[in-house]
Amino acid sequence: MNNLHEHPTPEEVRLTDILMEVLEIPEIRRTDRYLDLGGNSVSLFLVVERIRNEMGVDIDPQLFFDPNRSSIAGLAKEIALAANRSQQG
Repeated sequence: MNNLHEHPTPEEVRLTDILMEVLEIPEIRRTDRYLDLGGNSVSLFLVVERIRNEMGVDIDPQLFFDPNRSSIAGLAKEIALAANRSQQG
């Protein structure tokens, strides 16, 4: 997603909800990065578990620390790609 003014994807919406609940913060923008939101390895365990349980996707926890993919939009894209792979395979 190159255009930051696009409507959020369903994955972005759900990931944002999960992160707001786990990190106990009231607002997240799609350009925010996990570590900048106060995320850490302990909260990451909860986030990854919720993504698995609620979205049916296993996502590599290292993505949350990758500066090129750790924005909400970037992580949501990775979740969508993982979901597509699991449906195909």
